[in-house]
Amino acid sequence: MTPESPTCGRAEVPELPEVEIASRNLSAWTAGRVIVAARTPDLARFEGDASDLAGRRVNSWRRVGKYLVAELEGGLAVLSHLGMTGQWIADAPPERAHQRVVLVLEGAGPQTVSLIDPRRFGWTWILRSADVASHPRLVDLGPDPLSGDLDLEGFQSAIGQGKTALKSRLMNQRVIAGLGNIAISEIGWRARVHPHRACESIGPEEWARLWSATREHLEYVLEVEDGEEIEYQSSAGAKNPFVCYGREGEPCSRCPTLLDRLTLAGRVTFYCPTCQEEAP
Repeated sequence: MTPESPTCGRAEVPELPEVEIASRNLSAWTAGRVIVAARTPDLARFEGDASDLAGRRVNSWRRVGKYLVAELEGGLAVLSHLGMTGQWIADAPPERAHQRVVLVLEGAGPQTVSLIDPRRFGWTWILRSADVASHPRLVDLGPDPLSGDLDLEGFQSAIGQGKTALKSRLMNQRVIAGLGNIAISEIGWRARVHPHRACESIGPEEWARLWSATREHLEYVLEVEDGEEIEYQSSAGAKNPFVCYGREGEPCSRCPTLLDRLTLAGRVTFYCPTCQEEAP
């Protein structure tokens, strides 16, 4: 779809697609298997008693916004957030740095899954399954853009019609769960809508394009990033698969205009000045 460029990695921080892929990987590696032991080399970002996990079978993993939830036998759950550059890895060698949580598994398949978190912004919680939905990190999350329950009408209603910039609303996890800085640049470009425009200035056709672009972007990233490890922006040799994000100074793939960047609330937005006029 887009020529790859060495200017940017595949993820700035984990957004919905990266966390969804992690959920699918963890399900494939651990579902139906028993945790023999849990090691927590770094307790600073871990809440709960790791010994409670020993002997429990993993029933399932799922994604909630940018969070991972494991449901275990006996009504226990694990809640995980990847932070800035975290990821779960199968069979990480003992010498691999930055292992914050290690689950040791019995039976065939990977013998361990480890949370690798170089920047130490991730969190892991052990809690009762009954308490997951009311956990402070999850209770106020907005609707999920990949949920079958969300449609154009619900998407537009959640974002609202006020004077707030579209990007500010989309970045708010209480409005729409799972989107991040990369997604918003990509969605704006695909929909030909400037992300810094006030929500009240967006017309019906533009809302329809924004909703379609949101789904298209997420499905595209799920396809191109599928794999056992997340390739972050700082990864050596990482390629840029995005159509707009990280491509300042390159020609827009729809028109000859050079892509540009702006900052809103400390976050960079990439856009095409011709395809995405700031004023409606």
